[in-house]
Amino acid sequence: MENLFESYVLILSSKSATEEMREETLVKLEESAKNGDIACEAYLAYYFEAVGADENPYLAKIEKKNLDSTAMQNGDLAFVLGLFYEYGVVRDTNIPEMKKWFEKAFELGTKISYLELGYYHLEIAEHGEESEFEKELEKSKEYFNKAGEKGLSDAYLALAEIYMEEDELEDAKKMYKKAADMENSNGFIGLAIIASEENRKSEIPALLEKALSMKNSIAAYHLSGYYYELNDFEKSLKYLQISADMGFEEAQFQLGFVYYEGEELKQDYKKALLYFEKAAESDVPEAQFYLGSMYYEGKGVKKDVEQAKYWLEEAAANGNEDAEEYLQNIE
Repeated sequence: MENLFESYVLILSSKSATEEMREETLVKLEESAKNGDIACEAYLAYYFEAVGADENPYLAKIEKKNLDSTAMQNGDLAFVLGLFYEYGVVRDTNIPEMKKWFEKAFELGTKISYLELGYYHLEIAEHGEESEFEKELEKSKEYFNKAGEKGLSDAYLALAEIYMEEDELEDAKKMYKKAADMENSNGFIGLAIIASEENRKSEIPALLEKALSMKNSIAAYHLSGYYYELNDFEKSLKYLQISADMGFEEAQFQLGFVYYEGEELKQDYKKALLYFEKAAESDVPEAQFYLGSMYYEGKGVKKDVEQAKYWLEEAAANGNEDAEEYLQNIE
């Protein structure tokens, strides 16, 4: 039987999910919380804290409840406690406690806990001590494999990405195929990437169209890039627009840039500003830079130095060097 809680968490953590999908998922989580699902209530408290929401009514609600005792019999809630301790949200960071609760969650049938543990050990492998790399990488693979064997298709995607990093294309292909066979849209995107690597270009559109039919915004973005390389700018812009309208922030930035430059489309600063704003709100530093510069120069909008500095500072904080230089020149 499908675990709806796991489905909700995976949608909210997926970059390929559309804005509509995220909004619908939040509504479903809130409905479940109102109906007494304590795991959904706790996850909403975590989620709104993690995204920096102005208000979080769920914090006060969960503070009145004995979460630890309930989580001993509730795998979904045990998973949320693991998130609390991993990211230092709601509770202080505590890695032993994180592992304890993720293991308990898996024991109780919430398999996304092993996906989270896989990512945790992968992070250590990539950014920890070099001497620990192999051991931590094997741990991450072990957790991903266990989650995959329990029917979690995202675990196979994680394994595929590891194999891609290791230039093991055949192993990566097998993992993407497993994910695709489980109707994971990102599995089809992965197979399209493999097809490109193996110079099987003719197979790419069908694979990406399949993913797009499953409401995957990144698939539309890849289709835009595919047709751009073929110099079919009309189709490229069509899919870029689709991806941007589905809420993919990189597509929103690129479409804003197209309108800003005025080469493939007629220059339109107001439309550029619109798409830069959307992408900037999703923390795309390049979009924040262009948005700030447009406010300062009054392109497509009335000049507003305060707004300009705000967005340029956001871009600089996110590592955009052009924004840092721009700020030095206007201060």
